[in-house]
Amino acid sequence: MVSQFSSDAAAALDREVELEAERGSFAEDISSYYELSRCSEWIKLGRFTKVALQFPDHLLTHSVQIATTLSQQNNQCKIYVLGDTSYGSCCVDEVAAEHIGADGIIHFGHACLTATKRIPVLYIFGREVIDPEKCISAFKELFSDQLSHILVMYDVRYSHVIESLCEALRNDYTNLTVTSLNIPTLCCGCHQTGRSCTEDCGDCVSSDMQENDTSHGKDSITPSCQCGQSMDSKEQCKLGRCYTLSAPIEEYSIFYIGSEGRALSNIIINYHTCKCCSYNPSTNMYRKESTFINKTLGRRYYLMQKARAARTVGILAGTLATAGYREIIDRLKSLLSSVGKKYYVIVVGKLNVAKLANFMEMDVYVLVACPESSLIDNQEFYKPVVTPYEMELACSKSTEWGACYFTDYQELLPGGASHELLKDITKQDNDIPEFSFITGHMQSSNAATIESTVEGQIVKRSEQLQLTSYSTAAEYLQFRSWQGLEQQLGKTPVSKAVEGRSGTASGYTHEPDT
Repeated sequence: MVSQFSSDAAAALDREVELEAERGSFAEDISSYYELSRCSEWIKLGRFTKVALQFPDHLLTHSVQIATTLSQQNNQCKIYVLGDTSYGSCCVDEVAAEHIGADGIIHFGHACLTATKRIPVLYIFGREVIDPEKCISAFKELFSDQLSHILVMYDVRYSHVIESLCEALRNDYTNLTVTSLNIPTLCCGCHQTGRSCTEDCGDCVSSDMQENDTSHGKDSITPSCQCGQSMDSKEQCKLGRCYTLSAPIEEYSIFYIGSEGRALSNIIINYHTCKCCSYNPSTNMYRKESTFINKTLGRRYYLMQKARAARTVGILAGTLATAGYREIIDRLKSLLSSVGKKYYVIVVGKLNVAKLANFMEMDVYVLVACPESSLIDNQEFYKPVVTPYEMELACSKSTEWGACYFTDYQELLPGGASHELLKDITKQDNDIPEFSFITGHMQSSNAATIESTVEGQIVKRSEQLQLTSYSTAAEYLQFRSWQGLEQQLGKTPVSKAVEGRSGTASGYTHEPDT
């Protein structure tokens, strides 16, 4: 018997196998694999006094050795290890770093490359091992037509070998395009390369720095502007990868180098109009990704329909550091209010089934997180979890489910490829009903015309034009069978602190010897 809030042995083993694939084949020299000399140079160049080292859980075994080495090489800097990230390990955990007052973060392992706003970051992906000959052989097996347009994407851990790997293919494949990583920085990327911002990139230096600062110190690598890396006007950036295409994206096939996981799934669903093939260097297996996308898109369309029929929505803050998260939450609040849906903003940290089960009054959740953390396996949860893009589709009649799909909420904000003014989204006749595939009945896309009464209750005009009364959230909580932990303030007698048990579980000191 397996409860809803536990995992069976098979699932635990599956997760362990996945972690083993993520760990990869480390070189014996950790200093070389993690580029510790580059880390030390970055710390010295920035004159940092407190640096936080962020590791995913499966890399924490190397954290002690890395922290010790960096502490010995940088006596003036205190090194801290972030053992458990607040949200997804692929994102930079600025919240945890700010708890210790860190002025710099070194992020180890896989990264989603979403932009941060407050603290300088150095990304160390790890120099993963790959067999170039087997990779090239797999590529030629998958793509026999040498004139076809091919876009090469890869896991960030293989970025150190991609250029030399693709150079061997360019002679035969003339329409080969290799993506480059769009590493987010607080300036132009000088602290990633070790260059001096004041000497090499005057465009990124603020006027105060140009007049008063000619040093290589911390201020020179964290200017006030956040322009990012300069790009050609034809260059496109999506999911942390930049590329320049010579033909429409629909004519391209994608070749992905890396293991199966969230990064690959995210690329497949965002580029679902393209044929996608993958090669796993750790197993030397390659395949065509075809059935996955059809099943996933069908599932996402069903969830979007659930969101359209929802009356009460929970906005889950799945990040407190990614750039633009406040803006997208405000946009969702305005959008939901305009179509008559009630909403609550919830901050729960890392999501799990037990946490969200505490809010059974919600009909659907919309998760604000990085692109790789947005696609949740909703079958585990009691209520659906959708992305901001899917919620926007659910609230709009003018926008249809089409060829484009976005997991990055930045695309919905001003300047994004799918940005649309809220007045245009909600400019519709909400009295015209439409058929719901979920309920099997005709309903208005506007959940209700909501007004607040004197008694503090919610009153709406239903589809039958009858007034229906809905209690507030506080009254709903009052009649729930379980209301959470009760503090019992003022009811618990105050007592002095006493010494507790000591010793080990096999024999505490207060227990008699046997």
